[in-house]
Amino acid sequence: IDLVHLRSSSSLDLLEDGADATAVVSTCEPDPRHDLPGKPPTKLLATFRCQDDQHALRFCVRTVEGEPGDLRCVVVARGQPKIGRVVDFRVPALSLHRRVHELTAAQLARPKNILTLEG
Repeated sequence: IDLVHLRSSSSLDLLEDGADATAVVSTCEPDPRHDLPGKPPTKLLATFRCQDDQHALRFCVRTVEGEPGDLRCVVVARGQPKIGRVVDFRVPALSLHRRVHELTAAQLARPKNILTLEG
């Protein structure tokens, strides 16, 4: 991998705890003049430049709850000729939620919040 470029229309935070320390990360503020009419505005631009001996890249992002959008990753391979691949991901609005059909015994045993009003 030579570099990975990220562009997102939803607010994403790059987390340092899951990122490779050998990759050089560059971020910049998106310029609204480059947004296309009828498309959502760009909120994240980031580029990971990999070192010569690096063959894989791992990074983590945090989404903002309730804000849907798209994440486009452009992965450029090292070598000649330069070859890139575009991978699109959809970020759902409720990305931090998941459906639970049945609770396990451990989940049922957890303490519950109690609100008592007297007076």
